[in-house]
Amino acid sequence: QKLEINYGEVTGRYSLVHTSAELDSAIARLREFLPKLLAMAQMEDTVRRLSSEVEKTRRRVNALEHTFIPRIEETTHFITSKLEETERSTTSALMKIKAQRLAREAKQNV
Repeated sequence: QKLEINYGEVTGRYSLVHTSAELDSAIARLREFLPKLLAMAQMEDTVRRLSSEVEKTRRRVNALEHTFIPRIEETTHFITSKLEETERSTTSALMKIKAQRLAREAKQNV
């Protein structure tokens, strides 16, 4: 968003008799300086907004690194352990069933 400055006409606002020539010079310098000052104010506002967004992003990254990711890793480890335990249990049960079946077949063949 760009601001435009309309200075208007300055004549008639002050007396040429009662003021010095430096006033004209000061007004001219003010006309040069004011747009630069406004541009700097806009830049400062932009920098503050960016800084705020960077801070929000930093907080989110910290939350991810120190809270969410460790929880997800812990949950993944827990699920993996449970699946491995279930697999071992199932394998053990299948081996028992196979041994019982082989024992039954051996009895039937005798």
